[in-house]
Amino acid sequence: MLAEFAAFLKAGLVEEIAADHLRRWRAMDLGITRLFQAVPDAELLPQFEASMHTFCDDMIAGRRIWRLREVLRLWEEDRLPNIPKEAIEHSDLALANLSQREAILAFVPRFTADVGEAIAIVNELNTLIQGAKAETFEIFVRQREELTRVSAALAAEIAEHCATEAKLVRHAARLQMRAELSAEIARTVTDVHGFTGLVARRVAELMDASVLIHLVTPDGAHLRLAAEHGNGAPGHQQLLARFQDWDIPLALHPLAPYTAPLLVADATQPPPEAMRLAQSRPGSPLPLRSWMAVPLRSREALIGVLGVLRLTGAPPLDEEDLEFLQDLGDRTVLALENARLYADLEGRVADRTRELGQINQELEAFGYSVSHDLRSPLRSIDGFSQALLEDYGDQLDATGRDYLLRVRTATGRMGELIDAMLEMSRLARAPLRHQVVDLGTMAEEVLADLARGQARETSLHVQPGVVVSGDPRLLRVVLENLLGNAWKYAGKREVIVISFRAVQEGGEVVYEVRDNGAGFDMAYADKLFRPFARLHGARDFEGSGVGLATVQRIVARHGGRIWGEGTPGVGATFRFTLGQAPM
Repeated sequence: MLAEFAAFLKAGLVEEIAADHLRRWRAMDLGITRLFQAVPDAELLPQFEASMHTFCDDMIAGRRIWRLREVLRLWEEDRLPNIPKEAIEHSDLALANLSQREAILAFVPRFTADVGEAIAIVNELNTLIQGAKAETFEIFVRQREELTRVSAALAAEIAEHCATEAKLVRHAARLQMRAELSAEIARTVTDVHGFTGLVARRVAELMDASVLIHLVTPDGAHLRLAAEHGNGAPGHQQLLARFQDWDIPLALHPLAPYTAPLLVADATQPPPEAMRLAQSRPGSPLPLRSWMAVPLRSREALIGVLGVLRLTGAPPLDEEDLEFLQDLGDRTVLALENARLYADLEGRVADRTRELGQINQELEAFGYSVSHDLRSPLRSIDGFSQALLEDYGDQLDATGRDYLLRVRTATGRMGELIDAMLEMSRLARAPLRHQVVDLGTMAEEVLADLARGQARETSLHVQPGVVVSGDPRLLRVVLENLLGNAWKYAGKREVIVISFRAVQEGGEVVYEVRDNGAGFDMAYADKLFRPFARLHGARDFEGSGVGLATVQRIVARHGGRIWGEGTPGVGATFRFTLGQAPM
């Protein structure tokens, strides 16, 4: 009977039944119907008509295929965006489709007026629907369980992904901090307070905690607060009130004997070693959640403690945090050790500088005193030798007079040496007065003085525009000695060739005096700048032997250096720097 009724409906009533079904379905206030509130009837009606055609075919064939399966398909394909799946009950699915049953039954009187036939159609339809409902509910429950399982797995995966991402962000921030501290170690080599303050601030920011850095006091028996940072924590001031003015005895600190770090994840159950510190400083209980500390050790000696404390309400510290803190502790130790070594080095340099200064003063005073003390006996020797020659020269033979002349020559030579020593000592003590100096013009003036009255042919070359900053009086002494030596040692050449120039070598300016004179053997170059050391005999070339030593002192006082190169019989070249670029 139901199949005949379905064929009757399909023959021309499907559109009318679908419209009535949609009206009834709209009137229901269920989670399913609310899903389609925004969808116009014109869009839904074709679907309802198609569903009605399918339903009629199912009734004709006796199949238990029902509209609930279509709803389940939408639900499974995640096409119900406005209502969470968890909010849809399987009873909604059944109630929503009662509208289709009522719409179909409304057309039974058109098919038959026989009450028995009508009841038979209703019973067969209810049997078909009940079977479909039971099957659909089973599918729904199975799908709901699968959804719950998948949702839980997805939520766990998302949580793990978020945790991993947060861990990567935290790891990147900590790597950046390690790099920053490594750079700060070089920049704050002498600023212990600045470096420890930086460590405390950055660790507090990264770990969202309070940080305290204690250093061992000079007596080696206590720990004193050197740096702290609270990152805005409300209880940080309470921590400071406990530790700020307290030199903690080494034996009381929880880290004693300071051989390993300590992590207290739950500060409500502190270890016994922490209790002795709390009991030694009575006061209000600290609102701690967890804390950790690492010893700062340098060459097996304790130099301090780096501690991190989290207050109530914050997440506990863990082993990863402790590992990171230990790495920062090692870097802090390196910085503190560098600062200590640098301070020791500065102290040693200062002591050695004072010693050298005192020695130099004593040597200069000794040389000055000796030079002056030698003048008196020299004057006596020279004077009495002259008187002897004048008063008793006719009583001496030629050999005696020759001896006296040699005595007078030696005393004159000695006088020149004393004058040279006094001049070198004076130049070493004279303060530098930096001015703009044109070395090219100065070299031309010196060479002009040397060539005045000389008949020998010369070839003199001076580079113009060689301008430097220095003491003009001392730099003139440098050029007078170097150009004077060049003139002296080239004096036996037919043509005297001397040049002065500045060249760029290895990123610095080198000033050069070159001649074609007697030259020298490079095997003895280390003796060039020793006072009174001569590479040529006094009979061949006159001089005191302190000129180059004086030049070396002046050049060194200007921050430069000097060296010489030569070839016997070919000539010599003296080069020097002044520790600066030309102006």
